[in-house]
Amino acid sequence: MATFPIIKAITLSSYKIPLTEPFTYPGNQISERRGFVIFITDSSGKTGCGEISPLPGLDIISPEQCLAELKKFIDTAAGREIRYDNFMQELPLFGLLDMVPEAGPLTLFGIESALAMLVMKNGGNLQGPFLNMTGPGINIKMNGLFMPERDNRAAAAAIRYLKENSFETVKVKIGRLDPGIEIGQIKELCLSMGKNVSIRLDGNRSMEMDALMEYHSSLKDIPVEYIEEPLASGDLSRLPWPAALDESLGDYIDIREPSPGSIPSWVKALIIKPGSVQGLHGIMKIMRIAGDKGITVTLSSSYNTGLGIAMLGAIASSSEHTRENAHGLDTYKYLEWDVLAKRLRVDKGKLEIPRGLFHGGFPLDLSALADVEL
Repeated sequence: MATFPIIKAITLSSYKIPLTEPFTYPGNQISERRGFVIFITDSSGKTGCGEISPLPGLDIISPEQCLAELKKFIDTAAGREIRYDNFMQELPLFGLLDMVPEAGPLTLFGIESALAMLVMKNGGNLQGPFLNMTGPGINIKMNGLFMPERDNRAAAAAIRYLKENSFETVKVKIGRLDPGIEIGQIKELCLSMGKNVSIRLDGNRSMEMDALMEYHSSLKDIPVEYIEEPLASGDLSRLPWPAALDESLGDYIDIREPSPGSIPSWVKALIIKPGSVQGLHGIMKIMRIAGDKGITVTLSSSYNTGLGIAMLGAIASSSEHTRENAHGLDTYKYLEWDVLAKRLRVDKGKLEIPRGLFHGGFPLDLSALADVEL
């Protein structure tokens, strides 16, 4: 009878990283990013790690809830066999543990990230280049992030960064400043980037329809791929541009058991963050369901560290539906430093994820972390 490694230890650390500039969104502002890293070590001595990082004001799950869920997981998972040969990418915990996790999306994202890293280190094979990379690593297209600025010089510097890094797709935050400022800077962005740039707009539920129509009237010649959740309230099916679901995803889709029929016909794209659906397995499931319907899936980060961003990039590379899309990972540039020992590199609009990050030695800078007692 075959024997399998067991979970020998589960530990938790926290991090606190300043942002290079504050991020303001409806009802909140943050100047630093806080979160947790979970470590799962098996009896062969290999360790996997994953990020758990609720964002106050945007995520409905609090850090305290995540800690409570982690304590339950530790109490029930310690000592269990890890069935590495039983990996199934759309099952909770990938089918590796004989248990049902009592955890929400963010906590499960971190737990399953750690388990995925353990599978990789033990020679398992997830689909695509996610685990079975034969080259030096993978490169994932990113959409650059542009936030219009009150200071035109700061806006010009941000546009230069996007142009110099050869981004083909740019996400623009709107509804934060005077419409005249934002519209003018969007036009300048498109003029500088050239006619082949694709624009994605994001209003973070901050606008009324009348204001949005003013943007549409002024930007009707701009190549807008889709717009994410611009309205504070109202019917998203009546938007003047193709619609992408983000914050309201759970209003249309059961995040625990997503089904194709629940996605409205007017939806052009889904924006999927670590807290959008149930963990990594849920992200993989929605990628398949939406992709089969011809709906764009953009994986997105809300100021995650390089650990979480690398995992998002890795799973994006694992599916034909998401491999060639540009994903929303550019908030990484706003972190003063990282929990990774070596910061991820962005070159020509692509995120470079080295093979050794998942398959090789331990990837973290432990000096950036503090132990957490549960």
